[in-house]
Amino acid sequence: MPKSISGQRIVTSFAGPMYQISGQPTDSHMRQVSFKDLGWSETREFQALMRGAAVLKNFPAMEYTLVRAEFKAGDEDQRLDLLYLRNDGALLPCELKIGGKDRDTVGQLLRYVADLYFQTVDLEWLRRQHDQLVDTLGYTKGIDDIFRSDFHRFITENAIESRHVRFLPRAGVIIDEDFPSQLQKTIRYLNEYCGFSIRTWKVEVFVSSDCCIHPDLGSYLFRLDFISVD
Repeated sequence: MPKSISGQRIVTSFAGPMYQISGQPTDSHMRQVSFKDLGWSETREFQALMRGAAVLKNFPAMEYTLVRAEFKAGDEDQRLDLLYLRNDGALLPCELKIGGKDRDTVGQLLRYVADLYFQTVDLEWLRRQHDQLVDTLGYTKGIDDIFRSDFHRFITENAIESRHVRFLPRAGVIIDEDFPSQLQKTIRYLNEYCGFSIRTWKVEVFVSSDCCIHPDLGSYLFRLDFISVD
């Protein structure tokens, strides 16, 4: 997670669980802001947080765990933002955005889906990808071991070793602060008439109401809410 941030609380609103680290303010003392207000970029802060928070159970949704982030997953010269493993053995690519204004995110997601569909995957492939994720995080060996053991536990508890690990040909996830009407209509068309299952998760950002956001501010409290808007 970004070193300049501490005391974060992450709420997956559509799933229920709440993760708390001591010192966070209550809801009545929070105000909503944007990633732009915080000076966050998509890759430097938000994606770094999503990678580091993978150790949290059921984050950012129930029965999902992160396999790898920001990597060349197939044959094409493109880098997939996030790849999640669902508890039934399905692998779902995720396109990560901030700002809520991109109308063509679904096109990027479909390029990832198409590339991944023609790859051969199995349980060993999953483990190799997750090992490479942990290696890129740069934590100490003790924390690395926690990441690896949690991933192994997710596979074991869901009996994924006995199931067919696979990419779903018409499924994926988009995370952003908002979704323009053109994008929403495209996703609705693909889901309702073309047999797709594209999920959209809206992320809302909150800080302490008395927080004065400044580029030189070294530490502040914040919360992220992930809300399903499918």
